[in-house]
Amino acid sequence: MELQAYLKLVVRVLIIASVLLGAIFRYARTFPSVPAWFGSAPWVLLLLTAALAFLVFLAEMPAIGLADLAMFALMCLIALTYLTSTARYGVADQLPFAGNFLLPIPVFFAVRLDRKFTPELLETALVPFALAASGLSLIEFYTDNFGARIFNFGSYWNEVGNVGYHASAVHYALLGMRNRPWGVLALPESSGALMAALALYFCAGRKTPLRLTCMASCIAATYASGSRTAILTIAVFGLVMAWHSDLPRLIKYLSGSVALIAAVVEVATLTTFYDPQLQIHGFIYLTLQNFWNFISPVQPTAFVIHLFMGGGGISVANPMTTFTGEVALLNWVAYLGVLPWLVMALLFFFASRRYAGASRFLPTWARRIRPAYLLMLAVTFGSLHYDAVSRYPSNVIVAVILALLLRPVRDSFPNAAAPVFSAPLAQSNRQLVHP
Repeated sequence: MELQAYLKLVVRVLIIASVLLGAIFRYARTFPSVPAWFGSAPWVLLLLTAALAFLVFLAEMPAIGLADLAMFALMCLIALTYLTSTARYGVADQLPFAGNFLLPIPVFFAVRLDRKFTPELLETALVPFALAASGLSLIEFYTDNFGARIFNFGSYWNEVGNVGYHASAVHYALLGMRNRPWGVLALPESSGALMAALALYFCAGRKTPLRLTCMASCIAATYASGSRTAILTIAVFGLVMAWHSDLPRLIKYLSGSVALIAAVVEVATLTTFYDPQLQIHGFIYLTLQNFWNFISPVQPTAFVIHLFMGGGGISVANPMTTFTGEVALLNWVAYLGVLPWLVMALLFFFASRRYAGASRFLPTWARRIRPAYLLMLAVTFGSLHYDAVSRYPSNVIVAVILALLLRPVRDSFPNAAAPVFSAPLAQSNRQLVHP
């Protein structure tokens, strides 16, 4: 095996290991016997991935597309924000920012350069990840409410000096008021959104016993999370999937009706069991408040800089935290700045455009990537309230999916027959190869 192929193999292993580690990472940290170095394990894996991906890039010097340039610009802008903020607030203060937004970007380029990293390979990681993450979440929910607590997140937060986290209880249908599990992302709402997206991922693909088991486990973990946004995500995307499915019309209408009823029930529970500020009218108010806080700065000169570069980080010391609210996707504007936020939105637009074009002209490729594309959309939709995209390991999974969607189509079909790219598709392929 030549060195270049060996490096790609090692990078694939590192990325898969990063995803799998994410299923147990935050749960393992709650045990006092776990060594301190374990807390840095994900970031070490991602740094190794970045270094090896850079070596592969130098060896191949591939053609650069518009999506590659956009991602590289995003990486430079975030790196600049990280460096300037580190100088202001210190390295330790900015580590969460680097882990959430900067380190996953090299994963995009690593997958972009590797034809053997396919949607099927991603699934081999997502199956054990989903089973482990949902299983641990259900165990945490049961032991916290009906047995002896196993995962003591509160003790861990106190140990590391994080006083911003607290136990959370909500009203569950059939069970009443219960404590919510922290979950794989160490935030009940974010973990629920990821579980909901994974449930939709396994629902969209082949209906094998293993995939159906994963889907059922993730749905149960979504319920256990107590996240209404996550339940709404399943309801909304379930309605869309039922409407566009190939099922008989009667089953399609029944499935759509169930999803619609679930969405209505979700709206009812939002206005019944939530704190008034988190009801629907409160959520709209908080959304508008995000915009108002961001356009009415106290120090105009400093604000112009922050407007483009962001505050850099998610910490009390960051002045831009005063411009954040209850809508995670809008909080990114404060963390990243308007320009990086727009570049990130542009990448998601490129990915959607690629999938839409492929659905029409390359249906085989579209069918292979559809579950992953749905996962990316669902976890983003689930971040309307709390962030489920940029927290590890969601950020690694989303980076992989973006790379699968945005790399040249020919790289996704290395052994494709010539007719796939023949004259009738020439124009569409030119649009698809470089978004």
